[in-house]
Amino acid sequence: MIQNLTLQQITSVLILDSDSNRLVAKYYQPLHRDPKAPTTPTPYSTLKEQRAFESGLWEKTRKLNGT
Repeated sequence: MIQNLTLQQITSVLILDSDSNRLVAKYYQPLHRDPKAPTTPTPYSTLKEQRAFESGLWEKTRKLNGT
């Protein structure tokens, strides 16, 4: 029996420049949704959510690079 089975998926692919500007961004819809919650919104479905995610990601990677 398989227990604790998890499935990883890519929800976005991003390329940002050194000033956090979006060069390329592709957001993917999940193929399978939870049947118990069919109205669950997809992550980063609005431009505002996408920009917030990209900004947070850029801040985290900037801190790791020491700039």
